[in-house]
Amino acid sequence: MTRQANENQTWRTISNSYLSRVGRDGKQDRGRFFTLLCAVLLSITSFAHAADTAKPYDPVMHIELAHFFAGASHVSISCDTALVARDAKDNALIACNSGDRIDASVGQNGHIALVRELPTSDSEASQVGDDGTGTLAVATISPTDSSGVLSIALTGNPPKWHRYRGAVTLAVVDGHLRITNDISLEEYLCGVLKPEMGASAPLEALKAQAVAARTYAVRNIGHLASEGADLDDTTRTQSYLGVDGETPAICDAVRATAGMVMTYQGQPIEALYSTDCGGITAQGGPGEPYLQPVSDPDCATKPAWTKTYTQSELQAALQKSPQTMVAEPESLSIESIDSSGRAAEVLITGKNGETKEVTGPQLRLVLGTEVLRSTLFTVKQNEDGSVTFTGHGWGHGLGMCQQGAIALAQGADPEAYDRILKHYYSGIDIVPLTSDLVATISGAHGESAPPHEISSSAVSSGGKS
Repeated sequence: MTRQANENQTWRTISNSYLSRVGRDGKQDRGRFFTLLCAVLLSITSFAHAADTAKPYDPVMHIELAHFFAGASHVSISCDTALVARDAKDNALIACNSGDRIDASVGQNGHIALVRELPTSDSEASQVGDDGTGTLAVATISPTDSSGVLSIALTGNPPKWHRYRGAVTLAVVDGHLRITNDISLEEYLCGVLKPEMGASAPLEALKAQAVAARTYAVRNIGHLASEGADLDDTTRTQSYLGVDGETPAICDAVRATAGMVMTYQGQPIEALYSTDCGGITAQGGPGEPYLQPVSDPDCATKPAWTKTYTQSELQAALQKSPQTMVAEPESLSIESIDSSGRAAEVLITGKNGETKEVTGPQLRLVLGTEVLRSTLFTVKQNEDGSVTFTGHGWGHGLGMCQQGAIALAQGADPEAYDRILKHYYSGIDIVPLTSDLVATISGAHGESAPPHEISSSAVSSGGKS
């Protein structure tokens, strides 16, 4: 029943009940009654209007699907409802029923080739999608029903399908398909929390992660514009699995915090987070006063990690970058640490006296973030020429510590996510997202997603890096 029908039914029911009680001669009472009733209905209408306008702003995000599809030249796309493929001018190219499949590949002319592949039981011939010029540059494939879920797979036997809400846009770049998922922010978040924090985390930790991931996404809208996207689905920005990352608890956490973001002095913050801070979070840059070192006792009690490089292994690793390359490295020492105790500057010295000075994060990138798990380390020069790193934590250590948030959320009362976030991000406010807030971000686009039910030039990673 519509809201208007509900209001009419309420009016008739209350009116008939009252009139039967006061009788035909109760004109004065009836007048008072109708005055009161009008006031009540006006209040109901105003409340309903306020509820409508209070829906969170839900912009469309463009997520480059690089994790599974980077370098792909041929993919298949299907949907659990009907779908349609359109060109850049929104002209329909191919329409498919549920169960049909569109094969997209790099054509001989270096543009997109689309072919509708029908089930083998269907006698209808395949249909080729063409924008009329033979040079299809951009194609968007979307369900005709907003609840539809797209499945995308690389060619294979059997193919491995990955599921996404929203639409996918295809373009050919350097001879390969670039695939972008165009999806509402709130639905996008339901595919982020599992690969970033894990589905088994307590609800309040998931809610904190939802707000952090939402804020990170909003702050970085438009930062991959040169690649036709806002973010990608890897740890370069935020990991994202689409529908395959959704669980009831995760979607509950996203709904419970719908539209809420963190701001500092009216601006969305760079809401970085890492797996394990090692006992203390890292110091942010000059423009990030909300990223201050804060203690995290739970992580401080965890065992240290170690990594030893022989002299030849260290030399081979350092040769990977001109920043660290020296002939026959003889020693490696920490020259300075930051306010959280992390290696800020590291000096590499070769046998011939050549030196290179790099930051701790630069050295970590060269040696490998999976090996040198954090910059909260010490270095020991061994007698045989090898070097041993001993450290704590995993990740850049900035902002929210995910392991610490999980510990703080154990047995916590509802709405503890607010306290968790304010523990890790200093001086922040948690406010509803608005289009005006998004408009303050350089490079941000202003698209707004239709309502759905949730079922620097280099972008800093929100997650584990």
